[in-house]
Amino acid sequence: QYGVLAYAVLGTAAHVRLTVAELQALCPWLPVELLGFPHCLDESGDWPVVELIRVDLGGKPDHLARKCDSDVQVRRRVAEFEALVRQGRFRLVVVTGTPQKAAAIEAALNQHLWPDGLQFHLAVVPDLILLTARTNDGP
Repeated sequence: QYGVLAYAVLGTAAHVRLTVAELQALCPWLPVELLGFPHCLDESGDWPVVELIRVDLGGKPDHLARKCDSDVQVRRRVAEFEALVRQGRFRLVVVTGTPQKAAAIEAALNQHLWPDGLQFHLAVVPDLILLTARTNDGP
């Protein structure tokens, strides 16, 4: 939740964190089981862009890329999603803790085939590393 909140309010442009009801009103065609995923709305451009947020919890970049691919593939079953992507009105945002991890995630994402028009954004939230770092309390 912190990664989504930090992305929404701490960047150079404000993004509206969508509630389930707001997302459903904006994308009534989205299957119910996908409404709980974190989404934002970017209204800083010429038209609003719906953003699906995926937060890096410390896994390997290729694992995160596969999760992103799964996120997109499940939505591709819906014609309205495909239209949103083609119109440049959908973005997949990955929030991570370091620029190095962002570069590794980008390289992993580049190994996949994505629908034409799909936008990506990698956001670095340095404080996220404090929440996802593993500690060893034992000797």
